[in-house]
Amino acid sequence: MAEHAEGMPKPGRGNTSTSSVSPSFFITINPNHMKNHLVYLPTDFVFKHMKLENSTVMVYSDDGTGAWHLSFVFKQRSKSERGRGRGIFCGGWSAFCEDNSLKSGDICRFKLISRDEMEVTIERN
Repeated sequence: MAEHAEGMPKPGRGNTSTSSVSPSFFITINPNHMKNHLVYLPTDFVFKHMKLENSTVMVYSDDGTGAWHLSFVFKQRSKSERGRGRGIFCGGWSAFCEDNSLKSGDICRFKLISRDEMEVTIERN
């Protein structure tokens, strides 16, 4: 079952799934993802499966037609801020969106291959 980052099922936000062999999460593209040139990853996914440090994640298309280097930025929150921290794809995100002709409502499923590799499947709106 896909789970919203805060633990409540909610379509359209960074949903996570760990019921299959490979953990994954879903992002429903909205205009801010393209305008701001970044996307926040589900917090639970980040803490369970990602390196909690800035790094590069290689993302491969599920059909083998493309690959992108995405900058993963981990922002640890201070004690005065609420929450544990955030994971963000930023550098390379704009090229990823453009290369895949992403539009608002498209759903990207990112499946973990390793801590620095993912496979993406795109479902068109």
